[in-house]
Amino acid sequence: MSTRLTSRWVVLYYALTGIPFGLMYDAIPVYLRLTGETVVTVGLFYFIQLAWALKIFWSPLVARFGSPRHWVLGCQLVLFVGLGCLSIRAGHSHIPHVPLPWILIGMALAAATQDIAVDGVFVSSVERGDEARKNGLRVGTYRVAMATGGAGITYVAGLLGYATVFALAAFATLCLCVVVWSQAEAQTASKQTQTLTEVVRSVADWMRRPSSIATLLFILTFKLGDGCVEAMSHVFWVDRGMTGRSIGLFNLSVALPLSICGALLGGAYTSRQGLRRALFLCGLLQALGALG
Repeated sequence: MSTRLTSRWVVLYYALTGIPFGLMYDAIPVYLRLTGETVVTVGLFYFIQLAWALKIFWSPLVARFGSPRHWVLGCQLVLFVGLGCLSIRAGHSHIPHVPLPWILIGMALAAATQDIAVDGVFVSSVERGDEARKNGLRVGTYRVAMATGGAGITYVAGLLGYATVFALAAFATLCLCVVVWSQAEAQTASKQTQTLTEVVRSVADWMRRPSSIATLLFILTFKLGDGCVEAMSHVFWVDRGMTGRSIGLFNLSVALPLSICGALLGGAYTSRQGLRRALFLCGLLQALGALG
């Protein structure tokens, strides 16, 4: 039986998921380029973000083992360690440190796994008739958290330096761990336990469906071109002489409002015209944007 999903739970947990995504998608690429990493290195970094696209493959394990709160706590601790390592690396380059790729891979896997746990609770616990309000709160919180973890960190790093801002982010992550730990387990939905064999069988059954491979390829590639162009825009801005402060300010004042407006318009268009037409139009606009 599912439990009541409170607004406080939605805000807390979707802030937890949005901040790491913004950090990995916006702040880290700017940091890499500002610290002298090559364009090729920054481009290769985006392969790490495939963790969010491929998380469906280990989502059954998250559903099968442990509780959502324990998964979130474990992932937050990994992010805390990763941010601490980034802070040491940024401020004390002479101290031996963990290689950067391993830090970023660990953080990406933890953040993507955390998304699985949080989304699973949301889908199974939201009350019938309250889906629209809670989903709006979820999307709004996630967008603001993304901006905080991405543009916000980039802007503050321009003022205080990356060593300080990564240390502050690590401390904030640790504080959020305490908040999550204090939450009652009853705020998460109860789940029906499956054996590992049943989990594997359900995934295999889905993969045997005639349209499963095509659906999976569509999900993985629909935003690939747009994502690549947007990803390398950070490199373009840095190479054109923009500072971290100016990039962060631009994202907060221009990119964030436009993305929120786009999400609202996309939702309204989809509800009126249907998913197929909406995907076609959005895909066409993405392609034209990439050409421009």
